[in-house]
Amino acid sequence: MRNLEHTTDITEGAATEAIFDACRANPESETRKVGDYTVSFGIFSNGREHEAAVRNSEGTVVALAIVDEFDA
Repeated sequence: MRNLEHTTDITEGAATEAIFDACRANPESETRKVGDYTVSFGIFSNGREHEAAVRNSEGTVVALAIVDEFDA
């Protein structure tokens, strides 16, 4: 994972944990509910990297990061 950005609504640790939990056993990069957050993935044109977006219960993006096949 790289380029993690987060708002003050989530800690860096909580964002990292949510993203890694959503990556685990998720080879199709499907949207996952992780605790109080929802993590969705958007694929980049290179086909190997995804942008992981962490949303709170209201649907507001509170963290973004780039993940690749090594994060799964």
